[in-house]
Amino acid sequence: MLKFFEENADTGHLILRVGLGFASLFLRGIWQLAGGPERWEQMGGAMAYLGITFWPVFWGLVGSLAEAVGGLCLLIGLFVRPAAAFLILTMFVICVYHLNNSGTLLMARAHAVELAIGYAALLFMGAGKYSLDRKLGLGT
Repeated sequence: MLKFFEENADTGHLILRVGLGFASLFLRGIWQLAGGPERWEQMGGAMAYLGITFWPVFWGLVGSLAEAVGGLCLLIGLFVRPAAAFLILTMFVICVYHLNNSGTLLMARAHAVELAIGYAALLFMGAGKYSLDRKLGLGT
């Protein structure tokens, strides 16, 4: 049984990448983009906890795009490392927001930490064998 999993490690890599990409794109990113400027301003307001108080609509749009476009990149395996980096930064801002508003990252607020860990793994691992990055010679 262990040999089967060792021989199919690339499949596990694909499952991680596609799973995180699907979640980022369809469970968060698209909905945040569809929320429009009102939603983006609310999201971008989290940047104030980092001392950035200008252009909250812009920062909210950037966060929404990071999750939607980044999720699509992970899903199809294209530009996976840059997408993962942007997604990690987005999760960092979400964590800072939760810490400032509730003082904890417990329960549902821990989701951003969990996602950041997965994105960090992909940042180091790259897109993997079954990806457009590999097919186009852009990396692993």
